[in-house]
Amino acid sequence: MTTAAFWKATTERAVKTFAQALVALIVVGTSVLDQTWGEALGIAATAAIVSVLTSVGSGAMGGGPSATNTEQITGSD
Repeated sequence: MTTAAFWKATTERAVKTFAQALVALIVVGTSVLDQTWGEALGIAATAAIVSVLTSVGSGAMGGGPSATNTEQITGSD
């Protein structure tokens, strides 16, 4: 958890999660859910934060951001 490679992978996961959550809200339609853009961005940001917390928790258990250790982070870059 203390390497740059771990945080790079964690950041990538969080950005992907943010984008996926935002696209899901857009596809479903903000009018259907009565969401404003600010609310949609807030939901996506919350999903990204949960992604980071999950990666940190997984890192504490096994070193990499993957809970199943299928992704191993090596090196410091």
